[in-house]
Amino acid sequence: MIGLNFGDGIFFEPEFASDRLILRAVDELQRIRFISSVVLSETSILYRLDRTSGRSFIVQATQEIPSNNWVPVWTNRNSGGFVDFITTDTDQFTKRFFRVLELFGE
Repeated sequence: MIGLNFGDGIFFEPEFASDRLILRAVDELQRIRFISSVVLSETSILYRLDRTSGRSFIVQATQEIPSNNWVPVWTNRNSGGFVDFITTDTDQFTKRFFRVLELFGE
């Protein structure tokens, strides 16, 4: 790929026009991502993640962004193409944020 490499799979790819330069951010990595959620009950939500095939990862949660207090809520090892996980404590939080961290070398 031609462009400015910021590391971790992120590039700025230039597009040249007669009167301007556009730098388009490109993420080359197929990162694990949340693709849907379904409310199952007053206390349960099902979340679906994809791009998980053959990967081990941990889902973390926090109540504030930004945060230095991410708490592990679910771990998965060497999964299929997508996975579902269910939280059963939604009545205990007014808001909650999630992130996925891939576990390398597992």
